[in-house]
Amino acid sequence: MLTDAEQAKRDDLIRHFADSTHFATVRITSFQYLSIGIFLFLIGSFFLLQVRDGAANSQLAARNGIKTVPVLAPRGKLLDRDGRTIVDNYSAFSAMLSREYLKPEHIPAIATGLNMDPREIQDRLAHFAGRPRYLPVLIKQDLSPAEIAFAESHGDANTFPELELVESHRRVYPKNGMGAHVLGYVGEISEQELNLSEYARYAQGDLVGK
Repeated sequence: MLTDAEQAKRDDLIRHFADSTHFATVRITSFQYLSIGIFLFLIGSFFLLQVRDGAANSQLAARNGIKTVPVLAPRGKLLDRDGRTIVDNYSAFSAMLSREYLKPEHIPAIATGLNMDPREIQDRLAHFAGRPRYLPVLIKQDLSPAEIAFAESHGDANTFPELELVESHRRVYPKNGMGAHVLGYVGEISEQELNLSEYARYAQGDLVGK
């Protein structure tokens, strides 16, 4: 037979063991529910990323690795019946702005380097606000040697990442443009032309025959 003191001590040990077991069980159960919750959260996130928004995320990933820069192809020469050149091309450089990396505070400095009015650049950007942001906007053609040097030295990731220098080809007409209307020339599509059915596949900024 146990004395009253020994029985009380034994009962205390049993209660302590039971409390410890219950506490451990609660902790294990809580950890299990937490693990299940995290697992369901990850599954749901993967579903949203890979299934529901898979196409959009693939396009965003592609844009991070691919930079769209327009390559302006030269137009064909116009020759007379004896093979002499009537209208030719010459190499030139144009300045473009990428709106994906555009910082508004850079516009005044870029305008100064390109001998432009900042409002002219802002108006140009506003004109093409409806185009996709990954398409660069042409802001100036036929850059001078000083402007080309500015664009080459400042169009980097550390200074003006939005500034791009693109080689283009410009038309040379005889006698400073004489006969251009007869020989043919191109220009930026107008608002009126965009409303016509024959120009349905064109967008703002595209060049069309004039």
